Amino acid sequence: AGTRGHDEPLPAPVTWALAFALASLVSVLINLSDPVVAFIGVKNYFQMWGLFLGVMFLRWNDGFTRNLLRGLLLIALLQLPFAAHQYFFLVPQRVGLGEGIVPVDVVAGTFGASLLGGGANAVLAAFQVIMFGCLLALWKNGAMSTRKAALLSVLLLAPLLVNQAKISALYIPLVVIVVFYRDIAVRPARFLIVSLGAAGVLAVLLTALTIANPSGKLRSWSDLVDQVVARQTADISERRGQYSELSRWGVLTFWAQEHVKASPALTLFGHGLGESRAQERGLNLADTLAEKRYPGLRIGATALSALLWDTGIFGTFTVLGMFLSAFLSANWLARHYRGKDRFRTGLFEGLQAGTAVLALSLAHKDFFVVHIAYQTVVYLLIGFIANSWLQVVRVRRPPPSA
Repeated sequence: AGTRGHDEPLPAPVTWALAFALASLVSVLINLSDPVVAFIGVKNYFQMWGLFLGVMFLRWNDGFTRNLLRGLLLIALLQLPFAAHQYFFLVPQRVGLGEGIVPVDVVAGTFGASLLGGGANAVLAAFQVIMFGCLLALWKNGAMSTRKAALLSVLLLAPLLVNQAKISALYIPLVVIVVFYRDIAVRPARFLIVSLGAAGVLAVLLTALTIANPSGKLRSWSDLVDQVVARQTADISERRGQYSELSRWGVLTFWAQEHVKASPALTLFGHGLGESRAQERGLNLADTLAEKRYPGLRIGATALSALLWDTGIFGTFTVLGMFLSAFLSANWLARHYRGKDRFRTGLFEGLQAGTAVLALSLAHKDFFVVHIAYQTVVYLLIGFIANSWLQVVRVRRPPPSA
């Protein structure tokens, strides 16, 4: 990197990430009853930090930005043959395997799935929608033709029609709003056209989710919405006899109930990394808090709940700060390049939307805590945003005085 002429500021996402590492260390030290559980927890949370710090602190050449987008777009397109194979060959093999197994969950592309278990179909959905957001932003800023953007968008979103990742119905409008919210006042006609197009895509997606729903009892979009809301907001008393696990809303209210009278240290700093992990196939976690005190409930069902149990309010706050600062940094970069570089303006507007998608996923699945592929996407994008922010600051800051 050469000798620096002056001290450089630390990008806000990295500052928040280091604060999370510190909060995690405190949590481990004050709850170190089982070193094995702590080791598993540290490994799960920080397994992709080498990539994160590398992308952040290495000095990349001028072509890295375009090559990164090309590489990510290529990875998104490579999901198509894998998703097609999974849908046409593996899904039929999973039909009738047992209660709780949704056959199309295996449609996860290269992000990981088990023939006899579940799959990271939600990670595939998040990644494809993030790339879709980047295409929209590039098209909006004139860095990509309408024909190319439309064709690539159709290809990228195709797997979402068959893999039952219902969260996609929130990801798509979220991306459209983040990318085009500036046009509401400046270019209302374009915003209306894009909104109508997004509504059409959403209608197709909801229809596919309704028709292919495993229950086979849904007749309309409203039935689908009612089913999802009922399942994901029910508390533990409502789910007994139907589902053994807490709902996505239930895991948060259950954590709050359990910590009303708990020690302030446990509420603020958590029970230690890894303590929210539940028993999984081939992984013996009998000594975790989730297995000893709350077996079967899956208290770490989402990343948000796992963070609260493992690192407490402080750790959860630092992770949310990392995502928020990355979102704001991407917005700052887009404004910096607006009127100067259409490609970079579109790219950072798309990554801003992508950061919002990743932040929303914290309340959907536990991938931020355990999943290598998902963590790769998170830390690659946040590290790249932080690195790009630092490059701009290096150029804008005056050289040190002699």
